Amino acid sequence: MEDDPEIVTLVLHMSFNRLDSSINKQFSTWTGPISLAVVFPFEFPDPKEVLCAVKFLREFRKNDSNALQKLSVHFLFQNQECSGSTIDEESVNNVNCEEPEEQITDVMKIRQMASYPVNEARNLARNLSLTNYIVIADMDQLFSKNFETKMISLAQKKLIQDPKTVLVYRIFEIADDVEKFPETKDDLLSLFTEDKAQEFHKYYGAHSIPELQQWFDLPENPENNTEIQFYQPYQSHHWEPRFVSLRTIPFHDTNFYYSIRDNTVLRWEMCRAGFKFAIVEDVFTFHLGYKTSEEKQLVGRVASVVHRNALKSLKKFNERMDRVYPKTKRTCPMYVL
Repeated sequence: MEDDPEIVTLVLHMSFNRLDSSINKQFSTWTGPISLAVVFPFEFPDPKEVLCAVKFLREFRKNDSNALQKLSVHFLFQNQECSGSTIDEESVNNVNCEEPEEQITDVMKIRQMASYPVNEARNLARNLSLTNYIVIADMDQLFSKNFETKMISLAQKKLIQDPKTVLVYRIFEIADDVEKFPETKDDLLSLFTEDKAQEFHKYYGAHSIPELQQWFDLPENPENNTEIQFYQPYQSHHWEPRFVSLRTIPFHDTNFYYSIRDNTVLRWEMCRAGFKFAIVEDVFTFHLGYKTSEEKQLVGRVASVVHRNALKSLKKFNERMDRVYPKTKRTCPMYVL
């Protein structure tokens, strides 16, 4: 992977059973290095699953020169018995990965999702990145044209001056039948007018940012530059801004569970730590496709499973915030699930 510290690393995570050719999309819109955590299940993983993951990634990097230069992959084994294990070349070469995958029930999916160590994965991929700047994102989140070069230009001016600023970008979702991905705000606006795009998860309010029309109206900055549109105070515990930052920001709290504030919790701590959220003019990301009702129901069932433990995690978190950042107790919103 590229080792220039003055660029942005894309920090990603995924379950081992999602490793397939669809990760090509990440390389189609991202120009910088990528640090990817691949998570294996809590139970001792099937050796074949590990070997097939290695084999797929090896072939992927061999066939894609960009991946060879940009991608570093880190395996997260939740079972301590895996510590010190090695993978030999002969086993990787001989493993048969062509057999059809075993079909799993919704109950099994929910169990897997509820035990997925999402924040351990985020922290691992971030910790093993090599650059001064990071963007922690999700799989299937794609980027506007020149995102990384525009952001690094702005980051080198603003974040060095004020390390407690983060550069927030807007995030959208587009219809899955869109053939040409939007590269600029004009492209995105055209999709809006055709009802082919909207703010990401618009009905939840977690990613909504004010002054969207003004953002569209502002002319594009020169190719490798962008500016700050405005600073947005952190006033709602629902808000989950996505951003480029220095690698020195707090880590994700690993007591939180997938589907209940696991990502928002970082923003909560950043507010208590005195960070500022600068909304950036030109750049954006987008997710291909809208979440289906079946997907929403599945995530809702996962949330029901972990809710009681999530309440305990929230209590511990709020106690830690008051202990570590007592001066900002009244400047940030009350944090609830």
